[in-house]
Amino acid sequence: EIWNEPDCKNADGSNPCWQGTEEQFIEFYSVAAKYLKKRFPNIKIGGPAFMSPWRSDFQRNFLMAVKNNGIPLDFYSFHRYDNTPDGIYETVYEAKASLKEAGLENVETVLNEWNYVKGWMGEDWKESLNVWKGLKGASFITATMCECQYSPLDMLMFYDARPCSMCSLFETDRPWVALKGYYPFKMFSELYKIGEAVEIIKNDKSIYAAAAKKNNSAKIMLTFFENSIEEQNKEVILDLKSLGLSGDINYKCCLLDENSDCVTVKQMVLGKAEKLKLNISLYSCCLLSFEKNRI
Repeated sequence: EIWNEPDCKNADGSNPCWQGTEEQFIEFYSVAAKYLKKRFPNIKIGGPAFMSPWRSDFQRNFLMAVKNNGIPLDFYSFHRYDNTPDGIYETVYEAKASLKEAGLENVETVLNEWNYVKGWMGEDWKESLNVWKGLKGASFITATMCECQYSPLDMLMFYDARPCSMCSLFETDRPWVALKGYYPFKMFSELYKIGEAVEIIKNDKSIYAAAAKKNNSAKIMLTFFENSIEEQNKEVILDLKSLGLSGDINYKCCLLDENSDCVTVKQMVLGKAEKLKLNISLYSCCLLSFEKNRI
């Protein structure tokens, strides 16, 4: 990846990441990308990690220069910070639209910085810091990964796992101690191990879920996220027919909430059940496991 946020602007209008002109950046990227592709033809070359994919003259000029001058761009990278998972999700389609507009539909999309941010100044920034370290931040991570799993995005990279103020996975001064934000990645890895995504159809915008299935096993990851705190609990009814697991099913629920760190809270056999009813609290996250009883 070549560069980071060449379009970044401080409050005073200065750019902390690129002090040249936009035209100079496009020329710089062209020289670097062509040289690297010539020397290392088998590696992917891309960038430039724009602050967001929302179309500006700079972004349009960059992509058109790539198209018109044969500049290597195997992947188009960008960032997005928002206080809703849907705000992150929408940027994926904006990036795809930008590429289509430039005639670069086959270029991969890489969202390689994202996290919850209500605002960058004052009380909004303080609230963002608090969210990153707690259960709401973990729910936001879970919801965003679930949404983007079913988008045309090629790669999704979280910011940040390093011991710093924006780290949501580990304590800053004790990086071996996991925060709530670590566990959504652990849960998603369980879906990844199964390997085949299952379509999710839902009728509640505050419930986010992703599922995977292989042979006689399936897993569902879900959370209840919204910024309003008026509704603290929801009843969720899951239709299990699409999992295609007939007969008795071994069921396990692992819960992430204020008191539990992805621990098993329920384990039972579902006798030919087609629906499963759950009561889920605001910002809690669940990993549901199903396996056909082979006895």
